[in-house]
Amino acid sequence: PWHEISADFWGQTLGEKYVLVIIDNYSQFLVVQILNTINSDTVIPVFDKVYSMFGIPKVNKQWTYIYKQ
Repeated sequence: PWHEISADFWGQTLGEKYVLVIIDNYSQFLVVQILNTINSDTVIPVFDKVYSMFGIPKVNKQWTYIYKQ
């Protein structure tokens, strides 16, 4: 687990907020973070926190499947 992850934003929801979804492709474990903006000043600290909890994955993909149902 946590060797390959995918991440993407789930549009602008909850008013003026964005939802960042990070998923472990093996276990399907989700990390969800609500952000006010999607610039590097807010996104990088989220990944730093997630990587410190679970380790740095070997592969980090953009997951466009999140928009499909």
